[in-house]
Amino acid sequence: MIQFCRIHTTALSIYIDTVNSLQRPIQLEILSIIRETLINSANEMKHEAHGTQQPRHINKIGEGASTAQRSDSLVSSINQHFLRNKAEISPYSDD
Repeated sequence: MIQFCRIHTTALSIYIDTVNSLQRPIQLEILSIIRETLINSANEMKHEAHGTQQPRHINKIGEGASTAQRSDSLVSSINQHFLRNKAEISPYSDD
């Protein structure tokens, strides 16, 4: 999962550098698409991880702090990253 995040972070940096050379409305649209793609990837990983386990009872409190929770934190970090970038690319600022 960590390697997956590193690859996506590197790809995201390349996309953002490319997007920064475009006009502001296009930048916002592309960043929105990239954000949704990353969130969908995180959600897909969450579903795949759940599908590989056999149903069982959880015997201890906090046992198996779930892949869903880790994936949700990944989605949160993606959202925070894109909110920062969206603020930097505000369509109301002058070039």
